Amino acid sequence: MSRQFPFVVKSAQWRASDLLAGLSEDESLWTRLANSPLSPTIWHDTLSEYDAHQLYEYLKRRHFAASAEFATFLERWIGDERNHYAGFRFLSSHAFGYSESDIDASVRGRSPDFSGIEPWICDEFRLCVLLCYDECTTARGYKLDVPAYDTLDRPSLSKWVRAVMRDEVYHFANLASLIRLKFSHRVGEIERLLIDIANYQRSRPEYRATFVLDQCSSTALEVSREGAGYALLRAVGAKGREPGEIHGERRV
Repeated sequence: MSRQFPFVVKSAQWRASDLLAGLSEDESLWTRLANSPLSPTIWHDTLSEYDAHQLYEYLKRRHFAASAEFATFLERWIGDERNHYAGFRFLSSHAFGYSESDIDASVRGRSPDFSGIEPWICDEFRLCVLLCYDECTTARGYKLDVPAYDTLDRPSLSKWVRAVMRDEVYHFANLASLIRLKFSHRVGEIERLLIDIANYQRSRPEYRATFVLDQCSSTALEVSREGAGYALLRAVGAKGREPGEIHGERRV
């Protein structure tokens, strides 16, 4: 009989305000950032990182039936995502000239619509798969952004984006561990779920403030097609297709 190990959430303790505070008066940086290719990405990430709160509150309102392990993960996860939002809000405030309170009011004024993703948030297993896939895709997206942050030549900013990316990798790893621990009997369902998610991404309307599946740019979609689903399958020990096949694209 195989031995089951307790679920331990892997995380890093850090604060965006500690890493970014010294940049407040760096007008040269903010001018460059506002005119850089990162400009639309930063605002999009500000919105999507805030939307973790929207998803968290939605699950609470629904009295989502969560195991003790998932509840422990969720509290660590929302703390991380709020920290990420604080960092992106800081960047958006200084780069675009809005006060942080105005940004808060703007993001809170949107109404999320979870109806489109309801099939994947109806039970803990499906939600774990959706979040695991999404966190992997997001981590890969941030990895693509790292060189652009580095060109701004601010070590603290480079350190910050890497810390955000590391958190997303930890979220992915924690969710994969949770799936292995509690849902090993359901890993055979994952590939079909990933195919359904990929089809939804291709056909869905605009992003609706749901936190998950927010990757609207062609770059992020390409990243997801290049293997986030396959990485999930490998992480949970499931046998699946090649990366491109999950997204309807057989790579050659």
